[in-house]
Amino acid sequence: MDAINDLSLDDEAFSIDVDQDPILCRDEKLDTPDKEVRVHCGMLRSARYVLEILRANRILEGLKMKYPDFTIVCCGHSLGAGVATLLTLLLKQSFSPIQCFAFSPPGCVISENGLEETQKFVFSVYIGDDIVPRLSYQTVCKLKYDVIMSLACSNSPKYKILLRGLYRLCFSHPWQPDQVL
Repeated sequence: MDAINDLSLDDEAFSIDVDQDPILCRDEKLDTPDKEVRVHCGMLRSARYVLEILRANRILEGLKMKYPDFTIVCCGHSLGAGVATLLTLLLKQSFSPIQCFAFSPPGCVISENGLEETQKFVFSVYIGDDIVPRLSYQTVCKLKYDVIMSLACSNSPKYKILLRGLYRLCFSHPWQPDQVL
């Protein structure tokens, strides 16, 4: 998203696209009682693209024949970690053993009822105060609500708040939580 969309507070700018075809509904090995596992649509599209290329070139089948005991390892960072997580879930239906190393994956990759399944195959690493792993649909909605409520309660013209915030972002010391616009 560009800065204009981010600042618009439009529902479309903040929507988290969720796949309408549950990724694991046909997975017989799934250990969740509710097989309705929802995932981020864009990341799933990317994972399916990678899977399509692997299948079209018969890469995994060739490796499995040459190295029958090998473990498939998927890894990624940030949004790539989300894609690697979903690719692992797609591949585990046909290939085993499989493992994923996800460095700072976003919090909006998979619905809560699918988290238990990822714990068996995905090892996630979170580094410091990285914001990406803390982003989820719920946190973005809460942030949007908090910003709208703060703006509604403010008597200052909204353009002044925006310009002051942009100025401080670009030219002043790091923002402190106790500062008020």
